[in-house]
Order: sequence, then structure tokens, then C-alpha cells
Amino acid sequence: MFSACRLTASKGLCRALRASLLLPLIMGVASCTAPQHNFASMTEAELLAYNAGRPVLKQIFCQKMKPTSSHIRRNVCRSVEDWVHHNERTLLTIGAMNSGDYSVFGRTRD
Repeated sequence: MFSACRLTASKGLCRALRASLLLPLIMGVASCTAPQHNFASMTEAELLAYNAGRPVLKQIFCQKMKPTSSHIRRNVCRSVEDWVHHNERTLLTIGAMNSGDYSVFGRTRD
């Protein structure tokens, strides 16, 4: 393929062709070597081993939850830090809905 490139095309085109072929190859190899963790499928013992020695906020915590518009429970795993932020956002949302001016039918009259 590259020999045909040398015979028929300019040097700039050959370089671009090589780069366009090598870049996906390098990215594919890098993505295969990066550690991928599927926490939802880990056992409790595997999660304990994974969390050992990690700071508390970086540890993974899993909880069975029903996603919105589904009746099937699934295991949702996040870092403790992500759970804290999720709970803070939920409390802020609930607080906004419980404010005195909020109503499902619009603003309440005095």
C-alpha cells in the first residue's frame, strides 16, 4: 500500500495517509491497555480489594436502584465523592420544590 503511495502520490499525501492509518492503531492499542473496571459486575470481595488503601472519597460504593421509567433494579456504582455530589444536588432540587412560592399549578397567591 505504501509502495503504491510512493509511486503515484506526493510526499505530503503519503505522510497524511500514514498518519491517518497510524493514529487509530495507536489509539486502539492505548485503549486496550488502559484498565477498565466494571464495578457493577464486581463481587463485594472484589470491591473491598479495589477500595483497600484508597482515600474514602475515591472509594467505590454500589447500590441497587431503579432508574427513572424502569421497574428493574440495577446496581449503580459511583465513587463516594460522586454519591455526595449526587445527594447534594437532590437535596437542592427537593429544597427548591418545597419553597413557599412553588406549586405544581404555578406561583401561589398571597
